[in-house]
Amino acid sequence: MKLSYTNDQVFKIIQFTDLHYGEGDDRKDQKSTEFQEHLIDWEQPDLVVFSGDLISGYGWNGEQGWYEKQLNQVLSVVRKKQLPYAVLLGNHDTEADLNALQIMDLARKDEFSFTSTGLVGVHEERLDYLFPVYKENDTTINFYVAMLYSGRRGCQEISDSWGCFESYQIKWLESELLKIDENIPIYLFIHIPIPEYNEAWNQPSTNGSRYESPGTPKVNTGLVDLLVKSQNIITISCGHDHDNDFDSVYKGIRMVYGRKTGFGGYGPDFDFNRGARVFEIKTNPWEFETHIRSEGGLIEVQIRKGFETVTLVSFLVAFVISIIALVGLVKWCRCRRRKMNSMYRLVHDMES
Repeated sequence: MKLSYTNDQVFKIIQFTDLHYGEGDDRKDQKSTEFQEHLIDWEQPDLVVFSGDLISGYGWNGEQGWYEKQLNQVLSVVRKKQLPYAVLLGNHDTEADLNALQIMDLARKDEFSFTSTGLVGVHEERLDYLFPVYKENDTTINFYVAMLYSGRRGCQEISDSWGCFESYQIKWLESELLKIDENIPIYLFIHIPIPEYNEAWNQPSTNGSRYESPGTPKVNTGLVDLLVKSQNIITISCGHDHDNDFDSVYKGIRMVYGRKTGFGGYGPDFDFNRGARVFEIKTNPWEFETHIRSEGGLIEVQIRKGFETVTLVSFLVAFVISIIALVGLVKWCRCRRRKMNSMYRLVHDMES
């Protein structure tokens, strides 16, 4: 099976991130499943990308077969609808009874799965892969989808860092990029954001929300430098931080967050709902757009919101309250002064 579309069609990818099944609350898992189905019905995607933390491995009850049972729930909707999909692991997926390779083996068995075990690292199981999307009835490749696994914890021997892309992953990707025509776009999905997301937020074109500091690794291992050099990468989309969903452009690369999709795990804790990021790709002429589809079927228009916005609003509210209080105090003092003057005149008249 191969993915394809005609040049006058729009190819649509929907990103489900941080579903967090398996925390012991069947009601939440059922809501996540129903929400997946609603999102798919609303958007009618050509490909579903699961971009990590499908399952909260920390919820493991100690039973063997637990993760596979949870995974069957996660994939039940795409299996029922026979939708093409690809799986990327997050930092919590491997905390239960299966390792990364075992999970990916399960996820790639379906007829409609484009999941691959890909690169297996020498230090840890890091499963990176990419796959093409073709022009319909042709061998011409329109674009690639790349899936890079950022691991769990630790980066270049720094154990208290979030996971990162190790040197052997960068070398592997560099070798793969050399095989691809520089005019063929690549859409890249990761789970843990890379350090450049901190800079991306500061770009004037940024829209969307940043209500928590990006959970990036402590070491910059050079992924963006490679991607800028190759010129193939159109966008990078991550997950991991449930209260962030911003969309920016940094060094010519569209850097975005997915929207937290599942009812497990924390958040979103502020003024946005669960949802999914959608990518719409058209080839002739080439066009690329992305939006958020959220609860209730709403297609959201993103505006910049974050820590500094909250701080500014809080300051303005406090300022207004202070002004009102000050005006009230001035009025009270004037009233008090008039009363005192009246009493003084009354006493003076009585004494006279």
